[in-house]
Parts: sequence; structure tokens; C-alpha cells
Amino acid sequence: MIEENSISPRILDFEHELKALLKVFVQDERSRADVLKEVISALNFKSDLFDSIDNFEKWAREFTVYEVLIPWAAEEDYEIVFSRKSIKVILEGFHQTAPMTKDKVSFLEYCIKKIPARSKRIFKLHHMENLNGHQISEKVGLATDNVYKTFARFQNKLIECIAFKLERSKNANK
Repeated sequence: MIEENSISPRILDFEHELKALLKVFVQDERSRADVLKEVISALNFKSDLFDSIDNFEKWAREFTVYEVLIPWAAEEDYEIVFSRKSIKVILEGFHQTAPMTKDKVSFLEYCIKKIPARSKRIFKLHHMENLNGHQISEKVGLATDNVYKTFARFQNKLIECIAFKLERSKNANK
């Protein structure tokens, strides 16, 4: 275990965003805490790889995903919520919305809770188990077309909800 006084202040400042990033990918709270310790230790140990020309937060997110999460998902030491392909897509979303604020994290959590259970199940089957539409339709008892429609509705509802919450937050701060 690395002592806090030996951790780069830049990493400590970034810890809240690391927690948000890991919360998206690692369901189990204890596993997430273990992963966070490993990520902070690895970031601290490998910080010499960071090129100061780049954005530190982007580098740290990518390091976390590509050097820690994806290898551990492959070894199945930790339960990762999404497939490798999905992790990369979500990482891009983090880059685009950086810096991650507590509001944005709470909006995402709120909006995911609002999605119907069947839609969440279809999304998880596609991303966690890498099932295609036909395989999912057999598993949940829906027509393949309905699976794809449900998947599209899930994505659209999530985007609409987050956009609505962000807009409402901006208007409240005026």
C-alpha cells in the first residue's frame, strides 16, 4: 500500500474523477475500492510516462482503462460491468465531458435508475456478455427487431435525461 504523502498531488486532486470512472465500470464496492488503490499506486509509479504536453486527466483516464481495467477484465479478477469495446466508448464520453463534476455523475446515476429494467437487461446482455440482437431475443423472449428498438430507446432516453438534467442545472445556476 502506498502512503498518501508519497502520492503526487496531481493524482490526489484527480481522485474524485477516478472514483466516478471506476463506479461506472466496477459494480462491487469492495472490488472498486481495491481497484482504486491499485490505480492510484500504478499512476503514481508510472507518472514518469506522462508527457506534460498532454492533458493529465485524459492520460490518467486512459492509463486507468488500458493499463488496469482492461487487463484485469481479461483475467476476470474483477467484475467489469461492460465489454472492452463499451469501456472505450464510455471513456470517450468521459473525455468529452471532462472535468467530471459530482453533478454529472449524479445525473448519470439518476438517469440510469429511470431506465426500465428490461431495457437495462438488454443493454447489459449486449455489453457485458457481448450477445448480438438475435441471441438476446432468444434469451429475453422478444423479436430481434424489438431488441434493437429497445437498445436504441435506452440510449436515446439516457441521452435525453442527462441533457435535460444538465440544462435544468444550468438554468438553476443563472
